[in-house]
Amino acid sequence: MEKNRSKQIAPSTILRIFRWWIIVAIVVFSTLVAIVTPQIIFINENQILYYMSCLAQVIAALFALILAAYTVADTRLKNIASNDDTLQDYISDLQNEHFRHMFMVSVNCILTILLCLIVINTYHMLPQKLFSALIVDASVLGSISTISLTLFVWAVCDPKAFQQKGDAAKDELDQAYAGNMTKDDFRLFLGYYNRLEFLISRYAGEMSNDNNYKYQRKQIPIFQSLDILMSRQIFDEYVYAKIDEFRRYRNALVHSTNPGAINSGIYNELKEVYALLEQIFSSNKNGQREYISQLSDYCKQHLLNELDKKVIDYLRSHSNARLVDIAREIGISRPTAANIIRKLIQTGKVQVDDSGENKSYSLID
Repeated sequence: MEKNRSKQIAPSTILRIFRWWIIVAIVVFSTLVAIVTPQIIFINENQILYYMSCLAQVIAALFALILAAYTVADTRLKNIASNDDTLQDYISDLQNEHFRHMFMVSVNCILTILLCLIVINTYHMLPQKLFSALIVDASVLGSISTISLTLFVWAVCDPKAFQQKGDAAKDELDQAYAGNMTKDDFRLFLGYYNRLEFLISRYAGEMSNDNNYKYQRKQIPIFQSLDILMSRQIFDEYVYAKIDEFRRYRNALVHSTNPGAINSGIYNELKEVYALLEQIFSSNKNGQREYISQLSDYCKQHLLNELDKKVIDYLRSHSNARLVDIAREIGISRPTAANIIRKLIQTGKVQVDDSGENKSYSLID
């Protein structure tokens, strides 16, 4: 219950309320009210000029400050990403969210300022009803801009942003595997994953020509290690996709507020993949090929989880679907939908069409 409450009051959640159609509906409603309702407040010329100029200046000043804060926050996120690889997935998601919110706030602020300038320059030429409507609309847009700016600052400075992303990712991966939640300590999964990543890095280092990793005992980053082993035909796209799924679940556990229970389905798959990889690493060249084939077959057999199957079923009946439609219909977040689509493209089950304005996806027959 506490976790759900924290999600409800998250600033990014509140910001999503201010969609374009909602803002347009509010402005249209306020315009109709201003036209239909008899004039209640009477203001003179000086008051009009003072109110509109102050509103425009306040919104412009706040927008300039928020734009500077956005630049600093984006740089900070990039620095965090370079220092902590467990946050890479969430940081790109946060950057996309911040950009979308900043774009919406920018449009609101610009429209508010333009409307104020229009009122200042044309108030003496406008009919009374139209003037009332414009000044009310400027006030409404100014209020929406101020609230949006405040919420944006709250979202950028939210200390629980990574925890909320971790909770959401863990919930969706648990849903994807639909397995029983074990009472095992989450550190068991982290321990197995760390051993798996170390083994992959060590194996990639031995096959690499880079002496920095061979002799200085440096651990190769996971994606670089996977690329090396794929280029040597030790891993294929199925193994790559499965290990990336383990990585995302590890990241979700690390940053989740409730990592205690772990999913038995993905945990058992991790142990099986680790055992097969250990056999590959410890066997001689003659026996390696058999274990490599076993690892590929196992990952291919366990490639699709429940969410993957739902996406495939949706694409089967909705060809050329957009990512936002897939996420909405399946009931998952955009980042999770993007991960699933990338996995299905990588394993040759889905193709992308980027000839139009937006990318669309369809199944490969």
